[in-house]
Amino acid sequence: MLPKIEHPIYEIELKSINKTVKFRPFLVKEEKILLMALEANEEMAMINAIRQIIQNCVLEPSDFNIDDLAVYDLELFFIKLRAYSMGEIIETKYTCQNVNVETEEKCGNLMDVSINLFDVKLNNTNPNSIIKFTDKIGVKMKYPNINSLQQMSEINFSESVKNVIDFI
Repeated sequence: MLPKIEHPIYEIELKSINKTVKFRPFLVKEEKILLMALEANEEMAMINAIRQIIQNCVLEPSDFNIDDLAVYDLELFFIKLRAYSMGEIIETKYTCQNVNVETEEKCGNLMDVSINLFDVKLNNTNPNSIIKFTDKIGVKMKYPNINSLQQMSEINFSESVKNVIDFI
């Protein structure tokens, strides 16, 4: 009998659902899903790939629903998942955007930058969700979730603007 190979298990606290979630790193099959979405070069393909990868990698709680996550938790979760799966350091390049005062030209210098994904932290995620117009009237706001992202990516903005103009 062959021994069962276990994957490492990690935890992340998700503030938008007030739960700690256990997950495993993504495997080659999930990386392939991500690469196919990148190749498609479509926003919806990327959103669906991220949704599927996270859902595949969550071990506990059993009732975990990615649709309940606010976008900030979704992004943090995916960053941590990527760090545990492929390594925490990303090597990238940054183009300097400083403007020379005398010539008014951008610097444009290309610099190597290393980013440690474990250094990524959330800022304040609990602002007052109620916006009061008067003492008795207000609006309760909520953070957008992945479904909101999908709905926004499906919007044809030029068509929406045309509809607004036609309405006026």
